[in-house]
Amino acid sequence: MTRIARHSSFSQVQCDCHASLGKATDHPSRKIVPGCVSMAIAGIMLTSTVAAQAATGEGSGKAEDVLEEVVVTAQFHRENLQQTPLAITAITGEALEARGATNLADVASQAPNVILQQNGAGAGNSMRAQIRGVGQTDLDPAVDPGVGIYIDDVYFATLTGSDFALLDLDRVEVLRGPQGTLSGMNSLGGSVKLYSKKATGKDDGYLEGTYGSFGRVELRGSGDFTLVPDSLFFRLSGVSRQNRGYVSMIDYACSHPQDPYVIAGAYPRGNFTSDCRTGTEGGTSYTALRASLRWLPSDAVEVNWITDATRDNSETTATTLLDTPTSIFSGNSTVAWMGAPYDSRFMPSSPYVSYANFLDPGVTYVPIDTAGTAGTKLGAFYANPNNTLNAYGTSITVDWKLADDLVLKSISAYRHYNSQFGDDNSASPVPLVLEEARFTHRQVSEELRLNGAWGSLLTYTLGGIYFDYTTYYAAREDDPFLALFYGGPATPTFDFLQNDPTHTKTKAAFFNGAWHLADELTLNTGIRYTSEDKTYTYHRLNIDGATPYLVLSNPADPLNGRVGEFNGSHVDYRLDLDYQWTPTLMSYAGYSTGFKGGGVTPRPYYPEQVIGFGPETLQSYELGLKSEWLDHSLRANLAVFHQQYDNYQAFATAATCVDASGNLLPPQYANPCGEYQNVANAVGKGAEAEVDYLLGGLSIDTSLSYLDQHFTSSKSTSVAEGQVPPGIGKVRASAGVQYKLNLGGLGSLTPRVDLAYSPHSCGDLACDANVDNPAYTLANARLSYDSGDRKWSAALQVTNLTDKVYYLSRVNTGAGYLDGQIAPPRQWAITLRREF
Repeated sequence: MTRIARHSSFSQVQCDCHASLGKATDHPSRKIVPGCVSMAIAGIMLTSTVAAQAATGEGSGKAEDVLEEVVVTAQFHRENLQQTPLAITAITGEALEARGATNLADVASQAPNVILQQNGAGAGNSMRAQIRGVGQTDLDPAVDPGVGIYIDDVYFATLTGSDFALLDLDRVEVLRGPQGTLSGMNSLGGSVKLYSKKATGKDDGYLEGTYGSFGRVELRGSGDFTLVPDSLFFRLSGVSRQNRGYVSMIDYACSHPQDPYVIAGAYPRGNFTSDCRTGTEGGTSYTALRASLRWLPSDAVEVNWITDATRDNSETTATTLLDTPTSIFSGNSTVAWMGAPYDSRFMPSSPYVSYANFLDPGVTYVPIDTAGTAGTKLGAFYANPNNTLNAYGTSITVDWKLADDLVLKSISAYRHYNSQFGDDNSASPVPLVLEEARFTHRQVSEELRLNGAWGSLLTYTLGGIYFDYTTYYAAREDDPFLALFYGGPATPTFDFLQNDPTHTKTKAAFFNGAWHLADELTLNTGIRYTSEDKTYTYHRLNIDGATPYLVLSNPADPLNGRVGEFNGSHVDYRLDLDYQWTPTLMSYAGYSTGFKGGGVTPRPYYPEQVIGFGPETLQSYELGLKSEWLDHSLRANLAVFHQQYDNYQAFATAATCVDASGNLLPPQYANPCGEYQNVANAVGKGAEAEVDYLLGGLSIDTSLSYLDQHFTSSKSTSVAEGQVPPGIGKVRASAGVQYKLNLGGLGSLTPRVDLAYSPHSCGDLACDANVDNPAYTLANARLSYDSGDRKWSAALQVTNLTDKVYYLSRVNTGAGYLDGQIAPPRQWAITLRREF
């Protein structure tokens, strides 16, 4: 067998680190070696035939038929994606543009066993993220995400604000499986990493404009400049988008003037226009800027400073009513505090209409005792139907080559945001659950990595991270439907203010080593120690903002001002063996672990429910194969895995509500139960395939995944053994096909079609059929034109080509009515771009 030189020691190879970092070089096929570890920009794509020949020793394929070589940094140093023993989907910035992707949620359909979707209206400007059935949907900052989101190697700590606009990216890396030893912070299910384009001093740029459905107007641009030749470079990028929502908010009383309850004044009227429209849901309005400065003070040092800012004034998430109860209280549909029914009259004929008015006309009362006895009536409350985010962040990354075999990387970062959203989940003029919430978040982090080598035997990374964040969750919670428990049907009293800070401090150290046992054989090992300290402080006040809310803060045992604490530590491991059979065929077998931190119950209904919950843990066993065929025109990557998923975090039921000692609470303190608990263990198995093919102008990319995951043991009546966790479907698939037509001197024309299949999944822990998410298939199409000199380009795009009506999620509120987070209908857009 021909020996394959995959590994070289630092001392054996001289490497021009500045060339690897983006400076011009006469050697585009320069071999990737550990000598440039962490000093080189990740994600450079080597597209020439020379590069493919240098990497593989083969050269019979035509240049236009050779798939691009993709370089990633998943193991802290630059390496070919095809020689990385991990399940990774790497999507370049060019590929994102070809698909018309504009935000992080658009990435999910291209990666197997990955879900990235905007959360429902009750979760504000947040995203639910799952990889291989592991993730998190709850936006509360007291609950850690199960999937790590990174921006230029900086961890983003909350689901709120995580659905980033895709702005001037070099690539996105999606790592599947636990990343206990391969990320700055521990990520249980996997990681999604966004890498910005660095300043190169090419003095180029582009401007792009888009117009489309629902009044969409979008502008994008970027410029790259040399400030000091060979030393200082600057890059500026920006995007601004505006479009109205696709769900119409209609004033019910205006559109149904003959309803007897409208005539009687029971349903308030707030609009007197001819179309009765009060606004829309699902609209977008944001502006984002990113600036980066790259400084090369010497051949051994590179400094990258990046700062970004986002101003998002979008509308509330599109939500419509799918079903109403036969009764709320007393065996009929009449809502006592309104003196009018809540029934099917509020289910419109169009799926893109909502009768929500986000108004409590003044039906709640101040409680005068802990039982919720009604006192003074409160006035009207309007929950602003918006979804705003004002955020900024900055980071400084320093790469310092200490010696030929030693490189130090420092990543210092700070991020801050304010976010606000309003929710009216009754989707009607009858107030049942109203909320207006505000989040204030700040985080600071410092990560150090020492990358080196010990001769030709070992390439290693030794690192540590300090991460500190605080998030304030302030809200007015106006829930008349809880009158069953507080105040009585005619005089609801569950209406209060909160302003809860949660503070988390994480310290961790990690080691990852690649032992080069032979040119073809590598043993990868990793270990990580993590220590976490968390506090959660409860504030429950009356609407005056001064006096304690007695229902949730008994003076004899007050919740108001109480502090819940969680402290814990965890050790994670990685063991992986990979073998390079030929220059284009590699297989690996690995074992890895990860955890998602524990915490403190954020939504107790009684002080007795302030308890901690433990961390989730995951053990994963994986086999993988990476290959290229037909002179690098066909790429096929496969993975199979088995995972043990323990201590699943979820809400408990009244039957299993316990105190801090684990004893069952008496009924008066257990119903309703707001505790977070570790409710079950689960086991999962799955398979993933990604296949890319390139032949002349034809390009095909596909992905297919299978996941079979179920609970094996239960600690709560809310979970049954054998039950499938929510949000998990068995088979997911996607395919993209495009063909580039050469028009000679006129340029080229490229039609493209993308298909994505999402399977049926349970909508909640009980797998209630009412909230099941049916399977659906989406089709998108795009026709692109590039001028002969590649200065001008234009594109026509249609999303949801078949105008499929489908829902991203459904919610059973517990009061018998059902909400649906309806997805956008068919939309079109035209884009014009000019390169400079």
